[in-house]
Amino acid sequence: SDVCSSDLAINHALTLAKGEVIGFLNCDDRYDPGALDDVLAIFAAHPDVQSVCGTMRFFADDDGVEEEINRFTHLEGDDLALELTFGNPGFNSWFFRRGLLEQLGGCRTYFRFAADRDLLLRAYAIATPVNLPRLVYHYRVHRGSRTMDPRGTNREAMIVDHLRLVREQAEQTWGHDRRLLSLLADWNALERLKLFVRATKYKRPIVGSFLAVPWCRIPRALGLRR
Repeated sequence: SDVCSSDLAINHALTLAKGEVIGFLNCDDRYDPGALDDVLAIFAAHPDVQSVCGTMRFFADDDGVEEEINRFTHLEGDDLALELTFGNPGFNSWFFRRGLLEQLGGCRTYFRFAADRDLLLRAYAIATPVNLPRLVYHYRVHRGSRTMDPRGTNREAMIVDHLRLVREQAEQTWGHDRRLLSLLADWNALERLKLFVRATKYKRPIVGSFLAVPWCRIPRALGLRR
């Protein structure tokens, strides 16, 4: 299907939600105790704030015993653009005002894997989030994950999704911002390099994928890789 069912569910949930502040909690994850109180306090104290993000923790659960895999705190200001392109956007550790999500129109459901990243980039174009300096979200990593599968089952489909996202963001959202356009061009170069590497690895025709790589941007793109 060309429509992602999980993103359809998110958009449907947005039509049902009644709160002023909205977050997205997966069924096997959890918020850190007290985190929601701190998030709501920021929104209440600053009516102009449109979004808030906090530290995210990744863990595995083996027979009821948790093992922390990683955690990260979001970058701030202009540096956040690097995280939203080359890095892990940590979508579930974000919170939004309802009006912002309504303005954005929710998720674009034709993205199979990148709808959350696309939504965050569009939100970031409108307003820079407040970075809450505390642990907010506990994300359970499991084998069935579409985006964090260590086997890389969906890796090529994600690359294709990212290339479409780059094109649309450059054309529709960031045409006024040279810095972001340059960053998107570097990200595009890295994703096209990944397609070329996969073509050589799996013995596919490589001429087309080789010519599609903007090789002059590769050194910088590799330096930005996360």
